Amino acid sequence: YVKLAGSDKVYESQTEIGNSFTRRLTDFRDKRVLKFELKDVKSVKVEGLQNFELSQAKDEWIVEAPTRGRADKAAAEKVVRPLSTLSAQDCKEDKPSSLKPYGLDRPRLKVASKTSREVPPKAKPGDPNTQPADTQPSIEDKTHVLLVGGATDLSGTAYFAKLESAPWVFSLQDA
Repeated sequence: YVKLAGSDKVYESQTEIGNSFTRRLTDFRDKRVLKFELKDVKSVKVEGLQNFELSQAKDEWIVEAPTRGRADKAAAEKVVRPLSTLSAQDCKEDKPSSLKPYGLDRPRLKVASKTSREVPPKAKPGDPNTQPADTQPSIEDKTHVLLVGGATDLSGTAYFAKLESAPWVFSLQDA
């Protein structure tokens, strides 16, 4: 039954609404950490447990470091694809006072991915009140830096992580 505040009228609800208000705040959070298209990736630099850099140009992958050479496309994409759709397992803390308890003061792994994508024009040629630049596509360059710290428990199946550009800490599955 539902009653509006300030009214004496009682209504019978046709649906269950109680579950919507008993959920935890974390249930409403978007768990996506990173989201970009694989084709938009220009480079990925990995530091920590391993150190290497990959770059992509015209659908070809290059190993830039530690030595320069052609990369196996499938192997390179096996590293990059999971980053492009990375999701958090759980949100841990919004504004930690210290990153040390999470092992993020000295992360075990730092992954920087640079993307570049074409953004469609804001207006069509001939639209009223537009500037010439509004009718041209633009390029949006972004760098996403993921920091991975210590294990969340003794099993080592999940790790604390954060984006360098954001304060919140979350956990990621080992895979």
